[in-house]
Amino acid sequence: MESAARAVVSGAKTLLAVASVALAAALSLAHALGPNRLAAMTVLPVWTWVAPGIALGLLSHGRGRRKRTAVLLAIWTVSTLCIAEEPRQLLTLGRPWPTRAWVDARERGTALRVITLNCCGSARAINDALSHQPDILLVAESPTPDLWLQVRKAHPDYSVLEGFDASIVARGPLRGIRQDAYDPRHMMMARATIDGRVLNVIALRLPRPYFALDLWEMRHWKRAAASQRHREKLLASALRCVRQTDPDVPLILGGDFNTPAGDRLLSLVPRTLTDVFTARGIGLGNTYHTRWPLTRIDHIYVSHHITPEAAVTRRARGTDHRMVIGDVRFAQGGD
Repeated sequence: MESAARAVVSGAKTLLAVASVALAAALSLAHALGPNRLAAMTVLPVWTWVAPGIALGLLSHGRGRRKRTAVLLAIWTVSTLCIAEEPRQLLTLGRPWPTRAWVDARERGTALRVITLNCCGSARAINDALSHQPDILLVAESPTPDLWLQVRKAHPDYSVLEGFDASIVARGPLRGIRQDAYDPRHMMMARATIDGRVLNVIALRLPRPYFALDLWEMRHWKRAAASQRHREKLLASALRCVRQTDPDVPLILGGDFNTPAGDRLLSLVPRTLTDVFTARGIGLGNTYHTRWPLTRIDHIYVSHHITPEAAVTRRARGTDHRMVIGDVRFAQGGD
């Protein structure tokens, strides 16, 4: 009887180990290939899956199974390092911000500060962002016209181009550019002039992906896939607008993509554009939620005319997102 009980426990622990490996494989496959049918996995922060996967591996541990447990932990360590960017970001903690090179470049008039912020309709959040003296502010979940009026009065040196879901604020003149977009409510496109330099600027907010935790029901996987296809259309439409801009004019694209860094949806963004935080981020770059930031869904991309110098995230009042502050300078030849 005792031996039968031991056999049952041993079998259960083997099943837990198999489940841990299977989850690691599914997570790696979802992020590597990114099929829409697995979107229900990739829209969640990586840690949503890493924590239970490691827990399953630890629960499978037992006498004489140290090697198996070590292998499982190694599998999850490698998977996490390949998929999640947070471990790499920890290596940048302690780097100075702003950098001396950027400060010197800004004094010469060859550097910019770009901020993207989902303000959740809050003028207070926008005021907090403008306290960092950006040259360009990309706003998602735009506030109402009366709140924009408050912002204009408080910051008369800035121009504002209001949109339904995405807006642009600039330290200089702004001129809207007509968009041939799939759904123009979710983006704003403009030409900005900063200290005599002309820039094309696109602010974007993608809708939230379909979210569910009871993933044992197939309907949630289907709805998540349909949501991802819709978001792909919106992003592809914005990127068509990018291709229509003058390639000789520097471009800034940013906003709330509602998509974690590393998600396959972002692979639609052309390689000619650089993610400022991926290139030069300092510290943890997660932007959502403000109190417990588990994922980075707000992004800033720049064209090859612009070189990222540093990027950080900071809190803003009145919103559940942290802002991304990108310090960039014009590439050599554009000075």
